[in-house]
Amino acid sequence: MKKNILLICLITIFITITILVLSNKIIPIDNYIYNFIISFKSDRLTYFFKTITKLSNIKFIVIFSLILLIIYRGKNGIYIVFNLIVIRIINCIFKVLIRRNRPNILRLIKIGEYSYPSGHAMISMGLYGYLIYLIYKRVKNKYIKYLGISLLSILILLIGISRIYLGVHYFSDVAAGYTLSLIYLILFIRIKEKYDV
Repeated sequence: MKKNILLICLITIFITITILVLSNKIIPIDNYIYNFIISFKSDRLTYFFKTITKLSNIKFIVIFSLILLIIYRGKNGIYIVFNLIVIRIINCIFKVLIRRNRPNILRLIKIGEYSYPSGHAMISMGLYGYLIYLIYKRVKNKYIKYLGISLLSILILLIGISRIYLGVHYFSDVAAGYTLSLIYLILFIRIKEKYDV
């Protein structure tokens, strides 16, 4: 029952954000959060976020997922690659459906495609979120378990912040990306555990 409540809440959040985006009513919130984050702009912070954002770039993710495929021989390695492909497809579908242009602000990196939802947010939640699930299920040492979960959670958050800081996504793009990817991940894990696939 609790799992259903969480899923319903996430779906409601995603639908609400999407409606607000389509009606342009979320722009003041997006602008406020962007202005707050960019107020900390510095050369060091720009370098830091340019580095962080690369941890969910397609090239890095492909190489990293292949390494994980070797490490997690068998089902979990295949699941990681499968999830990334599905999440990427879902992201492309919503980008084409919503067709939101990227922010017309200071862009610190060059990038194309539509803006909503954030692909980097979706991929980081899908990949690192699944690794959090594996750590939670498999690691016995509670200190290592919670350290790993904490570090990956921080990484997911920083990747999202990096997209806003670099001027290539609105806050709502990132929030929707996290939410949509988490909805998929929860459904996938449920099916996996139910049928033990």
